[in-house]
Amino acid sequence: MTECVDCRGELDIVRRMLGALAEDELVAPSESLIERALIAFKRRRDRQPQRPSRRAALQFDSWTKMAPLGVRGTPQERQLLFSESEYDLDVQVVRDTEAETFTLRGQILDGESEPYGMEGLELHLAGDKIERYGLTDDLGRFNFSQLSPGIYSLHVLMQNHDIVLDKLAVEDSWAL
Repeated sequence: MTECVDCRGELDIVRRMLGALAEDELVAPSESLIERALIAFKRRRDRQPQRPSRRAALQFDSWTKMAPLGVRGTPQERQLLFSESEYDLDVQVVRDTEAETFTLRGQILDGESEPYGMEGLELHLAGDKIERYGLTDDLGRFNFSQLSPGIYSLHVLMQNHDIVLDKLAVEDSWAL
């Protein structure tokens, strides 16, 4: 049987590569490396020019009003609808009773209630002793889980400005 020299060389390369991968062990990054990365990220963010911020206005809160037709959510959730010029933000606060935490989830829509084009928007959630960052998915949806009860602010970084939701209560006061 005849062997191809080129094929044999490629096979040897693949075998060496697989051998090296099998011997490689993943090592968790050190705390100092994580801290340095966070500091570098914050510096990058702070260097960006000040962007105009627009506060979104609360249009609906399931704690205070009956839900209009078409608004999603169950009675165990807090449903909020915010508007800012041509954008709507549908936000839900859901309690995870087993973990005793909350999930803040939602969707960003343009004024026509269309989610398209809202993919990859940066989100910044901040509260007492917590800062989290996220991105919207292909339908403009976002999700922050395992949140402690408290008051949060959510910033959505649009192309030319930020949309701000201030004093967002993540709690289940309806159970009091």
